[in-house]
Amino acid sequence: MELKDVNNLKVNVYATMAYFDVFDYPLKIDELERFLLWASMDRRALWSFLNNDPGIQRNGDYYFFRGRREIVEARKNKEKLARRLWRKVHGFVPMLKAVPYVKMVAVCNSLAINNTADGSDIDLFIVAKKGRLFSARTFTTLLFSLLAVRRHGKKVRGRFCLSFFAADDSLDMRTIRKDEDDIYLPYWILTLRPVFGNEIYLKMMRENAWIGSYFPHRDFVTADNAALKPEVGVLAGVARFKEKLLNGKAGDRLEKWLAAKHLERHQRRLSTLGPDASVIVSEKMLKFHNRDRRKEISEKFAKRFKEVCAEAAE
Repeated sequence: MELKDVNNLKVNVYATMAYFDVFDYPLKIDELERFLLWASMDRRALWSFLNNDPGIQRNGDYYFFRGRREIVEARKNKEKLARRLWRKVHGFVPMLKAVPYVKMVAVCNSLAINNTADGSDIDLFIVAKKGRLFSARTFTTLLFSLLAVRRHGKKVRGRFCLSFFAADDSLDMRTIRKDEDDIYLPYWILTLRPVFGNEIYLKMMRENAWIGSYFPHRDFVTADNAALKPEVGVLAGVARFKEKLLNGKAGDRLEKWLAAKHLERHQRRLSTLGPDASVIVSEKMLKFHNRDRRKEISEKFAKRFKEVCAEAAE
C-alpha cells in the first residue's frame, strides 16, 4: 500500500491511525471521521471496516493497531492531566481579551487534543492586529509574567508557552510549510482550539482551506466555529480603549522600537540555536521554536505506516 492512495479505504484509515499512533494516541470513531486523511467516508462504512479489519483492535470506544492496547490506558491518563491544564486555560487566557491588539488566542499542539504529559506546558497560538505584532507580544508577555504563569527557563510544567504569534493579515500557514511531506502542519491547523477571537479563527480556516487536500471531507469555510459571534464584554472594551490610546504616532514609535529590540535579541540568539530550530522574526510573524519536530514526525509517520501495512500483510 502507498500513502495518498485516495481510492483505498485501508490506506486512508491506516495512514490516519499511523499518524496518531506516533503519539501513542488511539482514536474514537468520531475522531477518525474528523481526522481521516485524503477521503470522506460514511460512518457506517467506517464502523464496518474498523470492526472487521484484522490489523485493528478495539477497547471500549478506542481503536488502535493490533498489539497496541497499552496506549488506551496511556491516553486516559493523559486526558486526566489535560483537564487540569484546561482549567488553567479557562482561568488565565480570557484575561488576554484586555490586552491591546490581541485578536485571537487558540490552544495548539498536544493540549489541543488532550494528549499531554506530566511535565507539559500550554502552547498558545496568538493572532495580533497587523502593524502591532510586537506590541501585542510584549503586552501579552508582561501580563503572563506578572501572573507568574509564563514559561521561561526551567519553569515549564503547567505554564503558558508564548512562542507563536501571527498578524491578522498573515494567516495562511503555507508560508511556514516545510514541504509536501509536512503532515504535522495540516493537523496542527485542523486541531486548533480557539479560546476567543472566533471571527479571526474563521478567517484563518478560510485562508488555510488548502488543507482540504488532506481532509476533503471538511468544509473549511463553515468549519467548527463559523456561527460564533464577535467578542464583546468588559475586557474586550478595555482592550479597545487601550488601542485608541496607542493608535497614534506614539504607538507607531513604540511598535518600531519593540521590533528593533526583538530583532536585536533574535540576532544574538541565532548562534546558540541548533539546526532543528524554527525561528521567524518579522512584522508578520513571530515564531520561537528552538526545536522544530515536523521533519522528525513526518519520518516517523511514514515509517509507522509502512510497519503496520507490513504487519497487516502477514
